[in-house]
Amino acid sequence: MPEGNEPPAGYRAGRKVDAAFRRRAIELSERGDRTVKEVARALGISEHALYRWRVEYGVAAPQGMAELTSTPRSMPELERENRALRLKLAEMEEREQILKKSLGILSPPIRGMPKWKV
Repeated sequence: MPEGNEPPAGYRAGRKVDAAFRRRAIELSERGDRTVKEVARALGISEHALYRWRVEYGVAAPQGMAELTSTPRSMPELERENRALRLKLAEMEEREQILKKSLGILSPPIRGMPKWKV
């Protein structure tokens, strides 16, 4: 195996571990003082296994993304969010058109460049 890709000391493929060991590994990986790779190596498990456990226990989402991957939401709630996002998109597209028009009005024409057609 290339250097740096060898399994951790004491690592055995297919080794069974109990739920308490998994929870402790996840806690160690969430502290933030060490990377997931470092925690996995120290515990003698694969990095892939630790990431898989984090997904299984619901802690795999990076900060700021937890609300996107949290518990499933109801259909009416999703429809409300969809309407709000569509309104926001329409608003942003309108702003984009206004900016394009103002750019065309305020900027002097450049030779060889086509004018904005809005």
